[in-house]
Amino acid sequence: MKKLILFLLLCFSTYSLTAQVAPPAYSHCRQTGTAYNFYRDLKNWVPKGGDFPLHNAPIKTIELNFNIFQPANGQGNFQESDKEHLLSWITRLNQIFGDVIAPTDPIPGFPAALPDNDTRFRFDLGSPGQERIYFYQDDALYQSCDAKKLMDKVKATDPERTRQLNILFTDGSYQVKLSKINVTNGGSGYTAEAPPAVTISSPVPAYGATAKAVVVDGQVTEIQVLSPGMFNHPVATVAIEGGGGSGATAEAVLTTGANGFTSFDFLPTDDAYAVMLKHHAGYRSVTVLAHELGHILELDHTFSGRHCYPPDYLEDIYGSAGNSNCPHLNQGWVVAAGASATDKITNNLMSFGPDNYTYISPMQAGVMHRASVMGSVQKYIQEAYAPVPYSITKEESWSFRMRMYQDIVVEQGGSLHLTCSLAMPLQAGITVNAGGKLVLDGGQVQPFTAQPWQGIAVNDGGVLELRNANVANYTITVNKGGTLVVPDSALVTLYDSGRISVQKGGYISISNSARLTLQDEHSVINLHKGRRFGVNTAVLPKPADYISSARAISFEGNGKVNSRSRHIREDRLWRETL
Repeated sequence: MKKLILFLLLCFSTYSLTAQVAPPAYSHCRQTGTAYNFYRDLKNWVPKGGDFPLHNAPIKTIELNFNIFQPANGQGNFQESDKEHLLSWITRLNQIFGDVIAPTDPIPGFPAALPDNDTRFRFDLGSPGQERIYFYQDDALYQSCDAKKLMDKVKATDPERTRQLNILFTDGSYQVKLSKINVTNGGSGYTAEAPPAVTISSPVPAYGATAKAVVVDGQVTEIQVLSPGMFNHPVATVAIEGGGGSGATAEAVLTTGANGFTSFDFLPTDDAYAVMLKHHAGYRSVTVLAHELGHILELDHTFSGRHCYPPDYLEDIYGSAGNSNCPHLNQGWVVAAGASATDKITNNLMSFGPDNYTYISPMQAGVMHRASVMGSVQKYIQEAYAPVPYSITKEESWSFRMRMYQDIVVEQGGSLHLTCSLAMPLQAGITVNAGGKLVLDGGQVQPFTAQPWQGIAVNDGGVLELRNANVANYTITVNKGGTLVVPDSALVTLYDSGRISVQKGGYISISNSARLTLQDEHSVINLHKGRRFGVNTAVLPKPADYISSARAISFEGNGKVNSRSRHIREDRLWRETL
């Protein structure tokens, strides 16, 4: 799979991000269209309460694994005795995201704080005594920054660990740069006209580090760094050769490099992870991890410029569009945040500076909640439910992956055309009311967990159309006056306890050319006494090619159609459901 790799923040910094963007897993999923633009709009996601459902986010808890890589002798990096310290990180993370500090540079005219100062995100490492802290003894990996190899080790040890967001702790180095070169011996006999060549090398490949020798009176007096290059190792050597002389030596001084980096996909196709580096160097802290988790929640550095433009412009950090101070400066460890209201140096979590730089703005929280619905992080969030339903009152087409955290109600004048994946919480369902329409056209609705969710209910005057649909682990219920349409050339498959139940007074309209598969014995269509077979003329014209009786339903597979007019054995399921 081809990926776009974006490198941000190379050196002299506490944090860094590597964002790997992958195409959607489903070829029919498109990140475009009017509905997509609406759901990308940050103002819809800020968790500020009120009447709008998307502003009423539940607490969303992200499950983490801590993976500690050590040398084969078990020394170095964190130890079993550091468990309490690592658990304190979870406490601190929840404090950072659950009790947000005030900004040093608030923007006049824009809210600086969320209700209760709470982003509504939490982090979990497992129940007491069963914390997900894992140790790996591997000489080839404990100083590695090769995230693929680290993740391969995690998966090979236990594939189930990919269900959580993996934090990879190593003593490796990443994005180290050449800071300066000190001459330790000037040597003799060198010529200024043809100075010696300077070569910088490292135990791992070094990219682009170049320097030039300065010769005065036959000696090398200075070595100028032309390009700092990039290393994934903390040590580099300097070789001085040629120039007619001998004896000159020098040593390289490198930056500390990044203390962590992150990979995530804007769509949940591959694994997201964060790599935490250099434990023994003393740089790593829980604030570094909080910053990297901000990246996984699709926040970028305040000084990078990504959030300087629509649709992700952060007004409450950068000011109004006509008076913007975007981007900020990457100087938080040099100048104290708050020293000046106009210096563009703040205590934001996504800037750089001391460990107490942890402010998160309301619009940044909106970015994170949007990511929890549309991004890769959604698959690591525990089951969560908000009781305020989301109502659809206009025509919408969801051709992008979504994970919702509340009920969906399609109301009068509303329609939802679903062509991609939608994950629902266990407590939630989809209701189609009078004048509303839901179309499943290649889109799969599924629970977030393996348990059945509340399913789809079609009420009086509502319409559900199954064009290309897989019904798995939930029930479609057509109530009195509701209509289920399986149109011409439809492909509908029921499996894994997928069921359709048409109640008394409910309509079921199946085209003769539709293809039904009831895959297993738990795949059932229940037609209750008094259901209305054929076409609901209020919804469809009355063509001749719709099935008019239960006996005429043709399907493939080992499932059942239960109806008092169809001769199928009356088992326990029949007696309970009809």
